[in-house]
Amino acid sequence: MVVVVKMKKLADYKQVFDHFLSAFPPSCFVIPFEDLKRRDFICNYLQLDYFQCLILDKKGTDMKKNILLHGNRFVGDYGADAFPFTDEKLQELQADEEPRWKTCSTNNLVGLLRCKLSDVLKKTNAEDGCGTVTISDLNNKDFVGLFLCIKGDLIPKLKEVYQHCKTHHKSFEILLVYMPMLDSLDPQNYKLFVDNQLQKHNLSLWYMPFDNSVSRKLYRLVCPLEDELIILGTQDGSIDPYGREVLITFGINAYPFTRKELVQREVNKFKELTLETLLVYESQSYLLKGNTKIPVADLRGKNVLLWMSSLSPKLSEVMPWLVCPFIADHSASIEKKLFPDGGMHGYDALVEFGTDGLVCSFTADEELLDIGVDESGKIPFGRSNLRRSAIKNLHPWIPIAFCVVECHFLLLNRSYGQFLILGTELVAYRVVQRLQLELEMIGILISRMENWKRVLIK
Repeated sequence: MVVVVKMKKLADYKQVFDHFLSAFPPSCFVIPFEDLKRRDFICNYLQLDYFQCLILDKKGTDMKKNILLHGNRFVGDYGADAFPFTDEKLQELQADEEPRWKTCSTNNLVGLLRCKLSDVLKKTNAEDGCGTVTISDLNNKDFVGLFLCIKGDLIPKLKEVYQHCKTHHKSFEILLVYMPMLDSLDPQNYKLFVDNQLQKHNLSLWYMPFDNSVSRKLYRLVCPLEDELIILGTQDGSIDPYGREVLITFGINAYPFTRKELVQREVNKFKELTLETLLVYESQSYLLKGNTKIPVADLRGKNVLLWMSSLSPKLSEVMPWLVCPFIADHSASIEKKLFPDGGMHGYDALVEFGTDGLVCSFTADEELLDIGVDESGKIPFGRSNLRRSAIKNLHPWIPIAFCVVECHFLLLNRSYGQFLILGTELVAYRVVQRLQLELEMIGILISRMENWKRVLIK
């Protein structure tokens, strides 16, 4: 390795020069500080105006023609793993990690940490005789949180997690990986800082000995600007790089801090909730169609759209739908059961129920109204999926890319359905707000509903 230092005018001193070179190994060759002409000539000849790394072919005499690789990415991202620093080697490293979290080197603890099951780990700030653990021992836990420590900001929250899991006997371990990548000139000083932060919060964690290759690999996969938490399900082979977001947003009760578990919890909330139990209130077990009372039981075996909207009194005159008699407590009860985590927040809602009477979707306005009728003139009921709807409800906390991974469409037979409006004056018109068309959108919606009306009446 040959180091050519181009000094700035305000820092062109021998002491600055020597201090800069102190970070390089003694085996490096250096163009001396006193040889200013040669240093300037090399930089000017290669047109280097900023920090740059070049890999040169030793054959030939023209350096410009013998440049095999240039740029600093292969050094900053891959370090010594990129040796011998050729395009072929970089492509090999990239292929080994793509697609992310899917290859054998990125979807498990051993692959991520480039370790062996027999490798022994110790604890930070541990007292003598506290014992050790192997990677194999960690693999016996249900979940392992890989703590990528950049600044240590997540340490207080991890303290709560550690205590919560210990108190409730939950199988969860945290493994610390030092990541001295940002603003850290001395990895040892950085490590001392992190250890002091852990000691300050009386937290002792299993840790991976600092390894430049492992840190850079995880940095490439996650690109962290702050502390991150990767959750590995050692029993089912799952991996979720968004543990930090889940933990910060939903708290320690969101164990095991995976998006998959959050979605499943949302789905489980509505497994026992049926349309009939939702609409029957005290002695009232009917709906209105004009002045006619229709028993709620008549909806069994039908696809139903439940629209909670303040527009229902205006639109019910032109639409062939059923209206739930307005009772304030009943409306509030339905809203609380369908939206237990805070209600509708001033919006309207269109909820789809399947022929089994169970919830299919909370975002039917997007999934049905935007699609319209199919080629045969039928409304495409049965394509909605509660799991996908739950994912949308959790967004923006859950990255949208997660939808592609977790959604599975449940196809049912297409059939006609009935519109059901829950009368309430307490909620606003979401579609109007969402598209920012205000009252103009009402006319468009009525026109669209008229088309659906002709289909439903047939």
